Amino acid sequence: MRVSSGVYRETIPGFPAERARRRVQETLAALGGVDRLLGSCCWHVIGLEWSVRRWAREKLGGNPAEATGVLVAVATLLELHYSGRRRAA
Repeated sequence: MRVSSGVYRETIPGFPAERARRRVQETLAALGGVDRLLGSCCWHVIGLEWSVRRWAREKLGGNPAEATGVLVAVATLLELHYSGRRRAA
C-alpha cells in the first residue's frame, strides 16, 4: 500500500514537526518526565495552556501558591537546560 507524501514526510527524522516533537520529549525528560511534578507542570501549564490554579486543583491537589513555586522551578530549570550551563535534571 502506498503512503501519501504528506504523511511520509512527517516520519522523516529531519522533518520540522519530528524535530519539534523530539525537542519537546527531550525537554520533558530533562524535567523528569510528564508523570513527575515538574514535567506535569510544564506539560499542562505551558504546553496545554492550563491556568496554574487549574493544574494545582486537578493534578497537584493543592494550593495554587504552591503550584506557582513549582512553575518558577520549571522556568528556572528550562532556562538552565536551554542555556547549556547545566543539565536540568
